[in-house]
Amino acid sequence: MVELLPPNWSKESSLQVIKNSDVFILTLGVAAAFFDRETGDFVLPRPSALNSRALAEKYLFRTTSVKENVENVLY
Repeated sequence: MVELLPPNWSKESSLQVIKNSDVFILTLGVAAAFFDRETGDFVLPRPSALNSRALAEKYLFRTTSVKENVENVLY
């Protein structure tokens, strides 16, 4: 097993570190995702559920906009 979090990590200890910080930088990276072509809704398809062609036909794979990312973070 690989531990990615420090020993004795907890949500509360992480929040305390953030609260005690002078600056906190949150990076979102590239937000590419699948969206249903009919509804426009975000979907998280299971890789084994569809092959690449079916994914391309049923879903639109695109990068979310700055506006969408801001709305999602605020939500």
